[in-house]
Amino acid sequence: MAVSTTSSGELTQDMNVLPLIDVLLVLLIMFLLMLRGLIFIPAQIPPPAAAGAVHQQGDQIVLELLPDGWFALNTHLVPPGQLDTQLHAIFDGRPVKLLFIKAADSLSYQEVVSAMDLARGAGVQVLELVPRSSVSGQP
Repeated sequence: MAVSTTSSGELTQDMNVLPLIDVLLVLLIMFLLMLRGLIFIPAQIPPPAAAGAVHQQGDQIVLELLPDGWFALNTHLVPPGQLDTQLHAIFDGRPVKLLFIKAADSLSYQEVVSAMDLARGAGVQVLELVPRSSVSGQP
């Protein structure tokens, strides 16, 4: 607050808003820079009733990410170094390149995305994440 005197000798108080405006401008610039760095990934989320439909089809490929670093393709164990080769062998001749992914709760986001990258490199066009309730059997 600034105190000034008028021509009649009275004291007046004026609020100094310049520091407030400076802070708001800095916050606005920081917010805009943070928005610029965000990457949005388009996602198709099935309705809850369709979550159980994963178990009804017979020709689907399900990739399970196990907590010990191993993988399972339709319940067949695959060592970490062989996943890329196995995915290429399965999807190179398939017309429908759809892969369902089940991840263990203890895995990090990076591990799941790395497996998704390997699948994309093998030609998978659609990746579907199986909801946790379908994985663990709990709602």
